[in-house]
Amino acid sequence: MTVKYLLAYILPLVCWIGLTLGGWFTFLTPLLAFGLLPTLELFLKGNSKPIRPWKGAAAYFYDVLVYMHVPITYFLILLFCSKIAEGSFSPVEILGCTFSVGIICGSFGMNLGHELGHRSGAFDRFMANLLWLPNLYMHFGIEHNLWHHTYVATDEDPASAPEGMSIYQFWYASVLGNIKTAWKVDRRRLTRTTGGLRFNKMYLIIAVELLYLIVICSFFGVQAMLLMIAAAIIGFLLLESVNYIEHYGLRRRKLESGRYEPLGPQHSWNSDHDLGRIFLYELTRHSDHHLNAMKKYQTLDSLQGSPQLPYGYPGSILLALFPSMWKKKMAAELRRFEGS
Repeated sequence: MTVKYLLAYILPLVCWIGLTLGGWFTFLTPLLAFGLLPTLELFLKGNSKPIRPWKGAAAYFYDVLVYMHVPITYFLILLFCSKIAEGSFSPVEILGCTFSVGIICGSFGMNLGHELGHRSGAFDRFMANLLWLPNLYMHFGIEHNLWHHTYVATDEDPASAPEGMSIYQFWYASVLGNIKTAWKVDRRRLTRTTGGLRFNKMYLIIAVELLYLIVICSFFGVQAMLLMIAAAIIGFLLLESVNYIEHYGLRRRKLESGRYEPLGPQHSWNSDHDLGRIFLYELTRHSDHHLNAMKKYQTLDSLQGSPQLPYGYPGSILLALFPSMWKKKMAAELRRFEGS
């Protein structure tokens, strides 16, 4: 059903409940995202059938679903900062709320920013940056579109994890690598073009993110600003955790010419688990996204020839937090895929 994507709004609704009621409710969002959802996906059968989205004017419904997460995300941030400024929460409640807001910023801010950031319209790009801003990760749009999609599944891409690397090593390598790559990509732009911005866009990104933090500090205090930095770290580490599982252990061969073999469906892990697909707006159909980056989420297909994760994205991230178990499981999956 096309309206199934409305289920994704359960997560910000649960976050609002936690921020409003306090107490143990503040942990509802992480319990739902990394407790209930991965548990349900162990028992629910995946669906590889093509999506049959609405067409014509009705297709705008899919865009509205994405756009609405912008005001919702900022409303939750405003509510969180207001509660912190009022001193409404105990230390334990602050912990629960920070993780909850961080999960919202990561799962919807980073992911839907990624969806909109691949589109060509100025409005979509603007909305993408609004979603990346609370994660302090606006450079993602430069690195991801202009580097990751070119060098994915190679050692030159910091967002493609080689087999054997733990998620903790990857967080460090990818976060720093993505920042360095974003600077490099925009320096190249400046050497190749004579129009447009004549300074590195990274300076503008840093200025906007600093202004965002200054505004929070001015209106809600230092504690609120520091907690939003903590929420941003949770948000972008959630993104990097997704990056980790999406290409783990998959590598493109380097040809005699020095170039890499053409990108194919075999270079991205897919997951057809329904709940992960809904809550992440089809990000889990990742092979089709890499082959057709401009396709909107509701048109992505499950491609033959792509390796399938044994669990959905939430469950895979949980398993990855235990490196020895993850490496053992994925070594078997990689050998099975290579032998198929």
